Amino acid sequence: MGSTDKSIPWQERVAKKQLQCAEKIPSTWKLSEAFWSNFQTPLADNKTDLVQEQVIRKSGILTDREFEITESYTVSRLLSALATGALTSAEVTLAYCKRAAVAQQLVNCLSETMFDEAQKRAEHLDSLRAQGQLAGPLHGLPISIKDNFHHKGTEATIGMLSFLGEVSSESSPLVQLLLKLGAVIYVKTNVPQTMMTTDSHNNVFGRTLNPRNTMLGPGGSSGGEGALITLRGSPLGVGTDIGEAQGHQIIPLDSQECRIMEANEIAFAIFSLDPGARNHLEASGDPPVPALLHIGQQGEKLRKYAKSTLPDVSSLDRMGQLAALNTLRAGLRESYRKLWLKHDLDICLSPPAQSTAVQHDTFGIPPYTAFLNCLDFPSCILPFGHVGEEDAGQTFALRDDQVGPEYNFQVLNGAPCSVQLFTPNMRDEECLQMAKQIDQCLRNRD
Repeated sequence: MGSTDKSIPWQERVAKKQLQCAEKIPSTWKLSEAFWSNFQTPLADNKTDLVQEQVIRKSGILTDREFEITESYTVSRLLSALATGALTSAEVTLAYCKRAAVAQQLVNCLSETMFDEAQKRAEHLDSLRAQGQLAGPLHGLPISIKDNFHHKGTEATIGMLSFLGEVSSESSPLVQLLLKLGAVIYVKTNVPQTMMTTDSHNNVFGRTLNPRNTMLGPGGSSGGEGALITLRGSPLGVGTDIGEAQGHQIIPLDSQECRIMEANEIAFAIFSLDPGARNHLEASGDPPVPALLHIGQQGEKLRKYAKSTLPDVSSLDRMGQLAALNTLRAGLRESYRKLWLKHDLDICLSPPAQSTAVQHDTFGIPPYTAFLNCLDFPSCILPFGHVGEEDAGQTFALRDDQVGPEYNFQVLNGAPCSVQLFTPNMRDEECLQMAKQIDQCLRNRD
């Protein structure tokens, strides 16, 4: 167990943790001063597209073979090559460890690294394959996991000082399952403080940047995962967000019928019932990051201008309030069941947010993902298009009674856009299959 002794300034505890993390990156994997001289730093204040500029290749850290492994193979091809022995788990794991280390130095996307442990596991899996045995369908595949998952022997701070120093005594069930299937867990990825904002920034590990535009945030709460995979520092990662002309029939849905505002009110009312995150911050002297303060300010503004659609349950105790809110939630889910039948829907398309990625600390409330959390519906987000010159003349000004990030074309130009798809609960496989079809349609138009 770690100590939350306030006699030791939190800045000192954080500095020690960050130094420990940095020292786990081998010196031969460190970016040189000559490399950094090619960029305006800090990257967070200077618009840089690390993907388009092929920064990973230019780093010189990966060999040609390692670059090919991380660039040219899909997950299915990797698994096939690992199963036949065309690729060893040791070389694949080393390639992704090195690439993840470079990604970390560029955008600060990692929390914990297990490079040595991962390499030993990969070598063990290779010895099994040499004997004609496979550990499972994921045999030898490196997989990254979000910081909130426990991995035995590492920390799971979720970006909060309160948990700094606490080492997981066992792995989360999902991690155990991945290992049983033959995966190699090699890194954990950064999250927002309390995991309740969309800017992956906290006082323990700092801020994760968007690889496509380092002046923008990577989203959240799986922002570290998104940034790592964008830089191809992971072939497959696990996140937990609450929330990127061919004969298909499009049926527009009325905004009132979708009850987005009401769904968000219910969701955030349920979120606010648990003071645990706030209590942890206060108890450990962990100051709220700007994004967390910003989301609170936006909530206050909405309450000032928007009349609540929910009955007043403030006179009830917390369990009574939860029961009342769950009743409202059940009613909302029933209305969506009827909506689905009324229009004979297969899948619903919506925006994933009211904007693209935004400048740091300015996202605020996530209305188009929180309502799906309230409904408990599975969703997928597919990339589609970019902010371009046709958007230069748009102002997108907010009214006094609206909240959202400000629009700055010069900063956002080139930022990727996306579309969200969702289905009713218990239809996860259908959601994935239809997302594949829609992705093919979008790729033909983009």
